[in-house]
Formats: sequence, structure tokens, C-alpha cells
Amino acid sequence: MLFSTDASGSPAGAANPAPADRPGPLELVRGGVADLPDVSSGRRWTLSALWREDCDPAPELVALVLGPDGRVPDDSCFVTREHPAHPSGAVAIEGAARAAAALTLRLDVLPAGAERMAVALALPRGAGAGFGAVGPVEVGIGPRGGEVFARTVLDAATEERVLVLAEVYRRGGGWRFRSWGQGYREELDEVARAHGVSSAG
Repeated sequence: MLFSTDASGSPAGAANPAPADRPGPLELVRGGVADLPDVSSGRRWTLSALWREDCDPAPELVALVLGPDGRVPDDSCFVTREHPAHPSGAVAIEGAARAAAALTLRLDVLPAGAERMAVALALPRGAGAGFGAVGPVEVGIGPRGGEVFARTVLDAATEERVLVLAEVYRRGGGWRFRSWGQGYREELDEVARAHGVSSAG
């Protein structure tokens, strides 16, 4: 499974404070968490990933919408280039470029049974090197059209084919963003099938 939890069933780690007058984005270390403010009333968030311009082939940004058991309820909860939006509209691929990709999140419309979203980058099957050749990946989240609220840089990957960048999960009636950085040597379809996706690959 992608996620380990503490005794309460929630990912471990204390949230960083988010004062309204902070001068810039929260800088999270790997495993760091931040509470997202004001996720109701149709507010949209952008979760972005940036990497080196000369990375070839470029990785693909994907998302898994997971239930309490850490598995997708159905294949529509696997958001990819081929299936770019969750049926609820809660997560959709916003765009991709040679060295960047982004998702739009609407957390207020996510179905009640969805406990968390895992966001990952995946290298194309057959691409030679792993994420060590991609180099550092900068991950940020913020209100759509606004400034970045929290960011992290993940730079410890080596031979991995899939790199889980972050998760967004329910916590105490709100939502949290967590920097993750978990890598897998398996291809994306194998990781997806391990989380309940039947038609991956």
C-alpha cells in the first residue's frame, strides 16, 4: 500500500502552522504536513509538479482517489492522461508541459467515502533510467490562480519508476496536504493494480 498510518488511522506528523500573514509558502520537508484553509464553497486548488527542462522522456502526473482501505472504489478514481478527471469533478488534470504538470482539486465535492488522494509522477514504461535521472521535483499546492500555499522539493529518488509526490487527506473535518516522496521500482500499472485499479495498463 502507498500509505502507513499511526494508531489513530491517520498519517503521522504534526501540521505546520499557517498564519494568514506569513510572507511566503510553507516549506515542507519530506513527510511534512500542512492544513489547507477554506476548502469549502467551491474553492479550487492547484497541485503542481516541476522538474528539469531536459528530462526526456517526461514523467506523467497521475492521481488515485482512495477509500478508507487504501484502494480505489472503481477505475474512475484513477486519474491519468487517458482519463483526465474524476466523475465528481474533485480532481482533474489541469495541464502538462515538458517540465511541469498540474491538477485542479475541488475537495468540497469529493464523495464522502473518499478519504484521500495520492498524487504521483510515473515514467513511461521502457524508459531507461529511473527518477534519479529526473532530478529534484518541486511540488506545490495553492488556491487556483493564487500564490503557492505550501511547497516541497523531493530529491532522493534513484531507480524508482513511480514517485508518490504528495497526498491530500481528510483530517478533523478539514483537509491536509502531506509531502510524501515514496518511490516504487514497479511500473505504474503494477502500482495502480495494487490499489484496486482493474484496467491499469
